[in-house]
Amino acid sequence: MGFVEVGGLGDDYEDKIVAEGEYELRINDAKEQTSKDGALQYMCIIDIEAATSGDEIPQNTAPIFHYLTMPKEDDSSDSRRTKMRFLTRFLKAFSIPFEADGFNVEDFSGTTATLLVEQDKYGDNMTNRIKLPPTKD
Repeated sequence: MGFVEVGGLGDDYEDKIVAEGEYELRINDAKEQTSKDGALQYMCIIDIEAATSGDEIPQNTAPIFHYLTMPKEDDSSDSRRTKMRFLTRFLKAFSIPFEADGFNVEDFSGTTATLLVEQDKYGDNMTNRIKLPPTKD
């Protein structure tokens, strides 16, 4: 095998994270999957659209991956309550319609929210995550 020509090698292709602060966010997609403990969960891919401060966001900003894990039959009452709390916070923050018995994942894509974005370490990499505010009612 000889030389393999690939233009642009060595350029910066790493995704960037943003500084902690408030940002306008948009859900790009939600994918159904199974959590490590066998529960149904949705991986929401959230794009950072703009900083509410007016600051520029870096080019090639990494999306935020947010996971919604559904309660299971064998969850403890505390575990179920925690999952329901964060699910409700997420749905309300992104103004996703829901009823007492459920929601439609097809309603996720394109919804927006203005939320606090924090930095977090995941393995050896720094990432961003959203901070969901408590519900007000």
